Amino acid sequence: MAVKFGKQSYKLSGRIYINETACIVGPREKEGPLGEYFDRIEVDPMLGKQTWEQAESELQTRTTGLVIEKSGLKKEEIRYYFGGDLLAQSTATSFGNEEDNIPLFGLYGACSTCGESLTLAAMTVAGGYADYAGAITSSHFGSAEKEFRFPL
Repeated sequence: MAVKFGKQSYKLSGRIYINETACIVGPREKEGPLGEYFDRIEVDPMLGKQTWEQAESELQTRTTGLVIEKSGLKKEEIRYYFGGDLLAQSTATSFGNEEDNIPLFGLYGACSTCGESLTLAAMTVAGGYADYAGAITSSHFGSAEKEFRFPL
């Protein structure tokens, strides 16, 4: 049972932790101060796809596959995904993870999507609704970012 603190904070019962992480980026992120911490660097920003939107979906597909592989879990052990992107109605997330056959709670928190997905996944596990839940967030400079920062 969660214990409420103040108006909006909770202390979750049980031991909730991040089992594994994965992060795939482009070459420019690798050049930055966090470059050594990324799992994989993709040199082709299109990831072999025809559109930027398809590329972001592929980025999600590759990243969820990598985190599942690193975790040692079977895909079937993950009960829910919580995730989003900045494409209208979480398009990249929906298409990028459809073949996993894991129920997806699509989120649209813009910059807060990462924190929101982690929080909801943790609450779901703490509440006993899942043993494992995935938290997914993406932002591809050529798809979502062009909606807000055009021209690139």
